[in-house]
Amino acid sequence: MFYDDFDSRLLEAQLHILYSTVTKQENVVVSVAGIAETLNKVPGAKILLGEVWRLTKLLLVVPVSAAAAERSFSALRRVKSYLRSTMKQSRLNHVMMLHCHQEKCDLLDLSSVAQEFISTTEQRMNFFGNF
Repeated sequence: MFYDDFDSRLLEAQLHILYSTVTKQENVVVSVAGIAETLNKVPGAKILLGEVWRLTKLLLVVPVSAAAAERSFSALRRVKSYLRSTMKQSRLNHVMMLHCHQEKCDLLDLSSVAQEFISTTEQRMNFFGNF
């Protein structure tokens, strides 16, 4: 499905250029973050080594392990229980976001959130009154 994301011949050529350039320098520690930093500093390097730049960005955002995905599935099993099995996808997405970022949600002032919700329409203000 994603086989054409990179031009393999062009990527191979650009990696050879990058390797020959890096090995000529002394005391260089090669890491993905270091390559990204170097490509950001040198003017035109991101254009000249476009495939390497794309690969570097991809490697920097890919998780090292699947633990985060496993935790998400475990949380999904807890959130979408039998009692909530009729929940629509959009609501499930919102509840999962709240569950995954629970430490930030705990810092919210719920009375101000409720007041903002109530004050958006006249019907809500009549139904809920002052919160």
